[in-house]
Amino acid sequence: MSFSGVIFDFNGTLFWDTKLHNRAWDIFLARHGSHLSDEDKFSKMHGKNNRDLFISLFGSRITDEQINRYTLEKEGLYQELCLQTDMQLARGVTDFLDFLKDKKIPFTIATASGKENLDFYFKRLPLAKWFEYDKVVYNNGKIKGKPDPQIYRTALSIIDKNPKKPLSLKMR
Repeated sequence: MSFSGVIFDFNGTLFWDTKLHNRAWDIFLARHGSHLSDEDKFSKMHGKNNRDLFISLFGSRITDEQINRYTLEKEGLYQELCLQTDMQLARGVTDFLDFLKDKKIPFTIATASGKENLDFYFKRLPLAKWFEYDKVVYNNGKIKGKPDPQIYRTALSIIDKNPKKPLSLKMR
């Protein structure tokens, strides 16, 4: 197997937390008189940044202050739920990260998560063993939400890869 570089999503990929995010959204939405099915959350929410999500939920008249308050509320719920579990990276991830590091293959994370969750992940999971915090691409308020390719282009530049050339993957 040879790779020229790897960009990881985080939530639901390196850390299997979809059910926790869904539960946090359920609690948050119930508090605010709303509900979405898991199917709706998957199709309309996962991979999106909180600003876009709250605008879609509450309309374009929502203020930056309300978005920040709602973000902290929802992510606080999510983090509480995470702490009630045995937080671990997905099975096989640590071996694969060790392999990439050993082979000097550049890699990083491109996540729609905000700084509040990135800080939480670095505190609660052994991410610093493999990732440099300042080289992780996250929702810093300037990155467009997925599926916009901006987050991936930024990650490509961080691992010094040309976005015009596809990353190679050869399986042997």
